[in-house]
Amino acid sequence: MKKLLFCLLTLTACVFTACSDEKFSEVNMRFEHKIYNLGTKPVEVKLLVKNSPASAEELPLIFEGTAEKEKDYKVSTEKLVVGGSQEMLSVTVTPLKKFTEQKSVVIRLANDPSIATILEMVSRSDIMYSFVKESEQMGQDITITVALYKTSDGSSFLVEDDMTVGLEVESSSTAKEGQEFEFVNKTAVIKRGKSEATFTLKTLKRDKIKNQIVLKTNLTEADGFYAGRYASMKVKIITGYAYDLAGEWQMNEFICDKKYFEQMYEGWLPESQMAKLPEYNANDTYTFKLIGEDKYELTTSLESNCKYYFQPTTTGVFDGELKIRGLKGGTARVQLMKLSDVNRFFSETKQSTDREAYLGLRNIVDEVTGETLLDVFIVDYDPTDFLTDFYGYGMVGSTKPTMPDLGTFIRFTLKKKK
Repeated sequence: MKKLLFCLLTLTACVFTACSDEKFSEVNMRFEHKIYNLGTKPVEVKLLVKNSPASAEELPLIFEGTAEKEKDYKVSTEKLVVGGSQEMLSVTVTPLKKFTEQKSVVIRLANDPSIATILEMVSRSDIMYSFVKESEQMGQDITITVALYKTSDGSSFLVEDDMTVGLEVESSSTAKEGQEFEFVNKTAVIKRGKSEATFTLKTLKRDKIKNQIVLKTNLTEADGFYAGRYASMKVKIITGYAYDLAGEWQMNEFICDKKYFEQMYEGWLPESQMAKLPEYNANDTYTFKLIGEDKYELTTSLESNCKYYFQPTTTGVFDGELKIRGLKGGTARVQLMKLSDVNRFFSETKQSTDREAYLGLRNIVDEVTGETLLDVFIVDYDPTDFLTDFYGYGMVGSTKPTMPDLGTFIRFTLKKKK
């Protein structure tokens, strides 16, 4: 009797198996990817099914590989369901800890082990993060970049999936978020296949004491990211009057040109005294490049007579400020930049021995367009080709800057080249 019962049970099992195999004979199944990368975030593994059976069938999963389930990772389910009205065709694999050695998870279908996929647990100890620059100065705003690198060779690390990076303000900062500055975006996404995230900060208030921002990322060793060359970044808010200087500028308006001086000194200075004064030229450009703290390289491309004063390339450092009286709105303050190489004679044929001169700079906002302009004052020159009568009237100073007064300096405004 027992033998008969055993045979019946065995037959029943064989028939069930045969029916199941027959039911799945038309079903085509495979995992969405042959290989997945399992980093610090959960990964959803999907089973793609074609010609699902009408009734639901359970598909037990087998988990193999060098990684240990419940120690290195956990899963959302140990079986899938195909067919019927409530299919469940995905399993989520979640890493449980930081891993520094290469491991893998192999997932198979128990009823067909040939249907399988592999999750490579990528070691994160080979990833460095770094700010692209150690320090920078901020005028109106600034864009900051954080990049990922491989420790093995220093090349860029390209992320497998979109990755969010955040910035934090260190306690050593003197400028306060929401008071002296704000983030346009405090988090940024490194897109799949890329290695960099960019952030933007804006100046809210300029304070000569509260002007230092120290930034760090929210990436940690616990998440498998290691500090590279620049683990933090210092941003100094420019508190002077020329707060937005770096970049290429083109001519906007020549305020103190030949016509200006003719109207100011009509009947007093002969026309010959003003014939060689510089005038507007749309092709004039000035490019300031920050090369050190408060130190710039100035490169010019000039077609106007300003080319007889400015050199193609020179360096400048901020050195004090100057009050200029008589302008619209009253007294204006400008920052003085000491240039290392100019022709103080402002001459086509003569070159000065003394090459240093002060240049007045400030930013102003165009009342019509709202764009930021660079207001330039040539306040330090010793003219030989024009306005030479000023020497006889005592209008050329003996100390630098030599031409700081209204009616003696040359002024023009520049706009950022687009």
